[in-house]
Amino acid sequence: MSGMTSRSDRPGGADATGGPSPTGGADATATLETQARDRATQALAYGLVAALACGLLLFGFAALLSFSAGLVVIAFFLGRIVGLSVVSGAQAAIPSARPRTVSAPAPRGGLSGPARTVIAVVLSVLAISGALAATWLYARSTGGVLGFGDYLAQTLGPIVPLEYIVATLAAWWSSR
Repeated sequence: MSGMTSRSDRPGGADATGGPSPTGGADATATLETQARDRATQALAYGLVAALACGLLLFGFAALLSFSAGLVVIAFFLGRIVGLSVVSGAQAAIPSARPRTVSAPAPRGGLSGPARTVIAVVLSVLAISGALAATWLYARSTGGVLGFGDYLAQTLGPIVPLEYIVATLAAWWSSR
């Protein structure tokens, strides 16, 4: 009896015959689901921090400095930074079980490409929307009387849709 090992001593929960145990597969599935949820949460957290920081920068340039010429460039970097942050968050949640070699490159995030892209694009669009709303509220607090749509059309004009387009494309490109 001393030479035999118990089921829990074998990798994957194999039984004495070497086959998988009846619960080994369920445990592995639960672990994979937990890891996927952790990756999504980590990617969302990293992206949210980047979106908030870049949204504040966009607000600062648009409202406080009244600088509209570079808002499209800021929107590009907003999308780029948010996309890279989502990828970074997805990779940070991957435990490194084995050392990497030159022949085995690191995976591009623990989430699927479409999941990373959706998170990055949604966060970028929300950051721009929040910055534009904050800019309008700031203008209202300083004596402005225009409604939201009128304010954006008269002060920023075609820059608003360009910000959305550029940030969306940059987030898509960076997170794929």
